[in-house]
Amino acid sequence: MSDDFEKLLANRERFEESLRRKAATRGAPPVSEMLTEFFERTTEPMCITTVAGQFLLVNAAFGRLLGYSPKEIFRVPVKDIYALPSERRRFRGTIEGNGRAHGVSLTLKTRGGATVQSTVDATVWHLTDGSIGGYIGLVHSEHRQLPIGREMEVFDLALEGANEGLWNWDLRTEEVRYSNRWKAILGYDDLEIHNSLSEWTSRIHPSDLEGFRDSLRAHLKRERDVFLCHFRMTHKDGAHRWMLVRGVAEFGTDGKARRIAGSLSNVSAHMQVIERLKQEGSLLEEKSRNVEAQRDAFARYLPEELRLELVDRGEEQIRPRNSEATVLYIKIEEAAFYHSHISAERFSVFINELLSDISDLIHGRRGIVARTEGDSVVALFGILARHADDVDRAFAAADSVHRYVRTYNDVRNIEEGPNITLSIGISYGMIFTGTTGNVHRMEFTCYGLPIRRAQILQARASIGKYPVLADRNAAGRASLSWCMKQVKVPTADGYSLAFTMNEVSDPQENKGCIDSS
Repeated sequence: MSDDFEKLLANRERFEESLRRKAATRGAPPVSEMLTEFFERTTEPMCITTVAGQFLLVNAAFGRLLGYSPKEIFRVPVKDIYALPSERRRFRGTIEGNGRAHGVSLTLKTRGGATVQSTVDATVWHLTDGSIGGYIGLVHSEHRQLPIGREMEVFDLALEGANEGLWNWDLRTEEVRYSNRWKAILGYDDLEIHNSLSEWTSRIHPSDLEGFRDSLRAHLKRERDVFLCHFRMTHKDGAHRWMLVRGVAEFGTDGKARRIAGSLSNVSAHMQVIERLKQEGSLLEEKSRNVEAQRDAFARYLPEELRLELVDRGEEQIRPRNSEATVLYIKIEEAAFYHSHISAERFSVFINELLSDISDLIHGRRGIVARTEGDSVVALFGILARHADDVDRAFAAADSVHRYVRTYNDVRNIEEGPNITLSIGISYGMIFTGTTGNVHRMEFTCYGLPIRRAQILQARASIGKYPVLADRNAAGRASLSWCMKQVKVPTADGYSLAFTMNEVSDPQENKGCIDSS
């Protein structure tokens, strides 16, 4: 026996002794060096377990199959890798009854919860006393590598329910392979589409082609992680369909893309939803602008106190509506004279000053200036925000503007011409209020029979030299302290009853009247 052989034998004995000690610590059966090397390096998953259901040894292939690292797998009970307990019981019965099992079908469970269909060849190993110590198993996964020519067909079938087709573009040969589903999305059979890039690009809508190329170029330059783009393609029926393409390139060691592959989806239905949402968004935006314009239109005519109430109550208050209100119709009688006797510039200053001061007095009584008509003002009381004394506030506003005109005549800077006088009609009833116009010009306006009655009473007040005339509806709701008297006013068909306030030169002279200061 040569010295070299003796050294080899000694080394083998020392190695086997170390294996025995290692195996003994885990309760595993003795194995030789060659068996250990085969166990560790084989690509087939192998494991050794105890009867109690613990892993003693596993090879790397077994860990990869189930997704565990070598350290993790030893902490997992064997029963936890069986997806179906009934299969585990059947397997134990077979191997313990026969001493071995061959081709037993088992459904194993991976670390992430997925299942793996497999068959197992196994045998028992015995302890020194002859009892069963555990099992040695070889696992055959039923996953098989398909020929590369069929891979796209299999994936395409899996993606069919998601309406996606596959494509694979070899950038070196410019050949593009399209799956059957890819072709079917565009309405074509397998043999109608060839493996050329032009089959794709020639069907892209001209308006979208540049965006398609930009997205592809950005990915191939590694400016984007994924090739992702929406575009329209021409269907076989001639109509355009919205498509979504996703792809990822494979780069070589030189940094250049070798091929790119991905999927194509028909997203026409999604794009229709998006378009509809955009339209609805535009309508909502336009509606919002109209609401804001309505608010602005109202706010221009509202006194500060009512403006704050409107903000508190919300946009519902500015919607067109019918409501009972008191109408105050005021006319500047001498406006026509001054319009024809002084310059246009001076008249503009004159009439604007009068109308502005009258509007301020109306606002001071919580009234709303609905509109001005040259030399006239239409005011409303009880619109938007209602108060119990709205009618009395209308009469108080009428009294205030009359006393204002007396003061104005004393200090006016137009010497030529007559003094300014006002005629006022007051009516009560159902008024429609709202806005007219659009976002470019929005005006608050009002309509209704009470406005017409107030205008007629104003005209009769001018003829009869009454300061104020009110109809029965308004007079009946006003405070008795206004000391109104009933008068007859001429109409087209005779006379009609109306009511006028006693003219008050000093508020203190009108005993019991509400304070109109």
